[in-house]
Amino acid sequence: MKVLIIKPDHLGDFALALPALWEAQSFLGSPDNLHVIVWQPNAEWKKILPWLPNLHPVQHPKYERTTRGIDVARSVWDGIKAASGLSVHGFDWGVEMTSSAHDQHGKIWMRAAGCRCSRGLNDKFRFLLNEKTSQGEGHQILRMAMRFPEQWGISGKTPPQVFMPHKYRWSQESLSDPVLLAPWAGTTAKQWPLERWAELLRVLHKQGRTARLLVTEDTRVQGERLAKMASADAGVLLHSSSIGETLSHLKNSALVVATDTGVAHFAWLVGTPLVQLFSGTADPARWGAIGASAILHHPPSCAVCRLESCPRPAHDCMLAITVDEVLGAIQR
Repeated sequence: MKVLIIKPDHLGDFALALPALWEAQSFLGSPDNLHVIVWQPNAEWKKILPWLPNLHPVQHPKYERTTRGIDVARSVWDGIKAASGLSVHGFDWGVEMTSSAHDQHGKIWMRAAGCRCSRGLNDKFRFLLNEKTSQGEGHQILRMAMRFPEQWGISGKTPPQVFMPHKYRWSQESLSDPVLLAPWAGTTAKQWPLERWAELLRVLHKQGRTARLLVTEDTRVQGERLAKMASADAGVLLHSSSIGETLSHLKNSALVVATDTGVAHFAWLVGTPLVQLFSGTADPARWGAIGASAILHHPPSCAVCRLESCPRPAHDCMLAITVDEVLGAIQR
């Protein structure tokens, strides 16, 4: 049986899909039986996890944090061409491994790839439609597993220690002692104020703890600014230019403090203790990092809003999380 999975998703959401992909690969046997269309940055996972099936990277406007410089029509057409090229495999099934709303691109790609049978949200196959989902189906990792036919036995419950390489597995014996702070989030509505991150960093250093700021090329300037706000030197910045580097930094940290972002889900994969600062944009029962030591969440009356930026003058849900509360969680 040949299967095509459509999963061109954000970094954290793709990380949540790894247990189901492991189970699907095990069910189908040969890696040649499974192909996955992914968002370009997630193609790196193939180097980290050799067991992954064939990954076919595409550009997808929905998952770009900015669409500047992106030719939307061209990116959709490139995806159609990529899917059409896969039709030679003769797919028996196409699975839209979505975790929430319909993505019309994925449905078109399944059609272009010639999938004989198709599975999407709520077991429906409709072109160019959006359909809201029930809030009662549990965590997203389980919702994604539900996209597969029930008889395949895909649960999404395989623990990361089964499929993650030892080099990326956290252990109390092998770690160094830094507290890793990951202040950045893909949307402003998920962010904790920089002033509070700076205060947290100052207090940790005052307590004699080693604390570092995880930065990428995109967040380097913000990281330098945050370090200055905390009266820390540039040595506090811990640079990462890839998924693999981020996993390594997490593996070597005592614990990580992060918002609702991909780093939090990477911490779950690695096993690093996590304190997650969760906004009111989403429900942590559905989107929270699995296995987090603490999820700090103070939803206001407007939650769950699903907004990318907060329209309120005071960002209530994140301002309700105090530095003392985060320090208490770290201490515990």
